[in-house]
Amino acid sequence: MLKGAVKDKQTRTKDWGRVHPVIDGLTIKPTRNIVTGNGITVEAFRSDWPETGYDIGHVIHVSLDAGAVTAWHCHETQRDGIFVLTGRVLLVAYDPREDSPTKGQTTAVRLDGSDPTLVSIPPLVWHGLKALHGKEANFLNIITHPFKYEAPDEWRVPKDSPEIPFDIVNAV
Repeated sequence: MLKGAVKDKQTRTKDWGRVHPVIDGLTIKPTRNIVTGNGITVEAFRSDWPETGYDIGHVIHVSLDAGAVTAWHCHETQRDGIFVLTGRVLLVAYDPREDSPTKGQTTAVRLDGSDPTLVSIPPLVWHGLKALHGKEANFLNIITHPFKYEAPDEWRVPKDSPEIPFDIVNAV
């Protein structure tokens, strides 16, 4: 071995499942592209999936400019479901919840439109996304509650906040 060589860590199981620490209540649901006679179909969300198990209150499509960062925000009551359609994003979640077994931990997940995956983020978990590789990224945000225009369930801190131990701005 060459001096300074570092062994790769496991990132997938033999059944292609993802391997990394996950914040309590955050779920990652791989889905599949289905090749049809006229293209590709993919299920983005089902309320009967054990990994989701919630009803949909609102769905939005977000287009992130190349390199754009949407950090940091959280919700008191709503659960976000992130499903990337095109491009590649880094989704990072931070758990500050006092009663959580993963308090103080972060989870970083790379998502790509070619590898359909739904990430479900529980209330009170701070999260952000960054479009990677100098390209625009598009995703669905599948939300448990309709947006309240007069009283948004949106809480924010700056993307370089020292309160969250992850540098999403400089992440690649």
